[in-house]
Amino acid sequence: MTVEVEPAGRATADLSVSGIVIRVLLRLVQAGAGDVGLAKALALADEQRSFPALVDTGRRTPLAEAVALFNAAALVTGDPAVGLHVGEEVLWSHDAEEEVDEIRSLGSPGGALHRVTSLLHHLATGSEAVVLDVAPGHGLVQVTPQIGEVRHAHLCELTRGILTELPALFGLEPALVTEHECSARGGRSCRYSVRWAPADAVTIRDTAPPSATDQTSVDPSDGAPVRPPPARGDQRVTTITGAPAAEDVARGGGRTGAKLERAGAEADLVRREADRVQAEAEEARAEADRAKEEADRVRQDADRVRSEAEEARAEADRAKQDADRVRQDAERVRSE
Repeated sequence: MTVEVEPAGRATADLSVSGIVIRVLLRLVQAGAGDVGLAKALALADEQRSFPALVDTGRRTPLAEAVALFNAAALVTGDPAVGLHVGEEVLWSHDAEEEVDEIRSLGSPGGALHRVTSLLHHLATGSEAVVLDVAPGHGLVQVTPQIGEVRHAHLCELTRGILTELPALFGLEPALVTEHECSARGGRSCRYSVRWAPADAVTIRDTAPPSATDQTSVDPSDGAPVRPPPARGDQRVTTITGAPAAEDVARGGGRTGAKLERAGAEADLVRREADRVQAEAEEARAEADRAKEEADRVRQDADRVRSEAEEARAEADRAKQDADRVRQDAERVRSE
């Protein structure tokens, strides 16, 4: 697999990424590539900080160093969408519980979008996020980088992952997020269309699903990766190596069913989006037909005006010829 990475760029003092994001990123690397893969990623990123400093959620990482870590993680895990997957896990991290509680207190995904924009700025500075539109089951979010700056694709995908999981905080299925414009790919800003199924259209799901990132952490006392206690009420018992616990195996079918339900809900959202696009296309076609009819009428009017102008020109030519004859007759009479 070929994994493309983004250039790290220059470090800017006021451009940084939250320690929460870095901690989740390292957990994903360890879960996917093990301790050896984690060490390899840190070496590839030329990371000089100690583990305690690196995973301290109270510290921030300069943007260039954070991008280097994302690039290394993508290479080691073979996951080019690592930014998206980090975003999908951030809201389920213990380190973000306070922010998540505030978001849940707003009652719905639509009401929470405005709070999420400030969370996006906290997780990665250097851009301004605003909500352009909110309607039942739909929202439009725009993230604009500072003047002279360009967002990295990893951060664009991080934002998409966070927006995807927002409805899940309220017991709904994840959102269908489409990035219509991307700053990292030449756009002036990143514009995300966020669509979710209303609460009365889906089965309410458990708001605390198990997460791969909650199964590993880093012990700040000595820098060694360790397994943290069960997360978000999940009472599974697993080990770093060896066979999964029996309870994990029993829950496997449940997780598969949940994935199928999620896929079904996403398919419904896609179908509704396709129906909406088709309706807009038909309306655009009808508008084009009306415009064509109007153009035909204008063309016919132009042809009629042109014909009348030619007829007027011909009449003027005849009048001129008559005037010439009268003048000739007058000169002949004068000469006689």
